[in-house]
Amino acid sequence: MFLQRVRESLTFGTIIAFVIAIGVTVFAVVDAAADFYGDRPWGTGMLLGPSVVVAFSTIQLLWKGTDATLQQWNARVFGVNALATVACTLAFVVTFGLVPVQYGKGGFQYWFSGGWSTIMFPSLLGFGAALLAAIAALILVVLPVMAIRKPRQLASVNMLDTDPKYARRNSMAGLALVVLLILVFLIPTLVVAFEGAPRIVGFALIPVGIALTIFIGVTQKSDYKRRAAAGVAGVSDMIAQARDPE
Repeated sequence: MFLQRVRESLTFGTIIAFVIAIGVTVFAVVDAAADFYGDRPWGTGMLLGPSVVVAFSTIQLLWKGTDATLQQWNARVFGVNALATVACTLAFVVTFGLVPVQYGKGGFQYWFSGGWSTIMFPSLLGFGAALLAAIAALILVVLPVMAIRKPRQLASVNMLDTDPKYARRNSMAGLALVVLLILVFLIPTLVVAFEGAPRIVGFALIPVGIALTIFIGVTQKSDYKRRAAAGVAGVSDMIAQARDPE
């Protein structure tokens, strides 16, 4: 099933994204080969190729209709990501093997000081960067749009009860979930990476996150049977099931 979902993810648009990603990798290698002092940022494109493909493939979930599921996203995050990583790594190998690398004084080369070990850029680091790109695309683009434009689809993806009588409750819970997920990444960033006012804002947002968590648990109507069958039913689902029995 996983491989089938990966094949279904390889749409015409995704293939175009592959071509763009390979182009980005080739351009980055060519530029880095001549940029021996690291004066230009374009060499970072060597690790961004897979991110282009995976981010686009994740955003494609918006026009998957009711077929968009967590399994579909997993197929993109891991399956499509793996294919994109292999494609970009091959593009790196071919380009690096053909383009002469220029060195500065003392044989210094900012990008390729490790020679062929730089292959980690499109491979290991590229795969990891694409995972982050997929999460960012999901939280900042896909889920907000679904919460506003397709609340029923979001409810289905989140294993909530899609009965129309619970639509308003689950829609509000879906919007709260989107904000909460953004805060999950925003708060640690503000607290750890900044000082002064941004850090204070980060700490101030913690109670907001707690309040949203409570609101979601109280408001949403989960599909208890579906969650139980998937093995993801929690205590809050059991409480909700007892409170709102079928």
